[in-house]
Amino acid sequence: MPEPGTGNIYSDPLFTELSLLDFSLNIDSPCIDAGDPFEFDPDDTVCDIGAIFFSQEVQQSGDCNEDGWINVMDIVVLINSCILAVDNLEDCITCGDMNSDETVDVLDIIIILNWIISE
Repeated sequence: MPEPGTGNIYSDPLFTELSLLDFSLNIDSPCIDAGDPFEFDPDDTVCDIGAIFFSQEVQQSGDCNEDGWINVMDIVVLINSCILAVDNLEDCITCGDMNSDETVDVLDIIIILNWIISE
């Protein structure tokens, strides 16, 4: 057992899906913002314990590839990941449910397309 000290935790780190070797942190992980208080993650919060930081940035609706722009590439992600494959329904709802009906479908794509055209 490791020696007690700063930076050690003894509770479950709450990885997202350990059985699939997904070591990203769950939203309730005690490792979030628990690292060196003088180091910061890319989202400008105190660094997390672990190799994969937990992003606390709010995702903009329609920006499904999370590049900071809403464009045709977001529509490609919606079609490939949310409509054809349904990779992660929660992520799809967060980025692509433009009409707030809790589904991602062609109507959401039309809303994004209209937004792109109007810009």
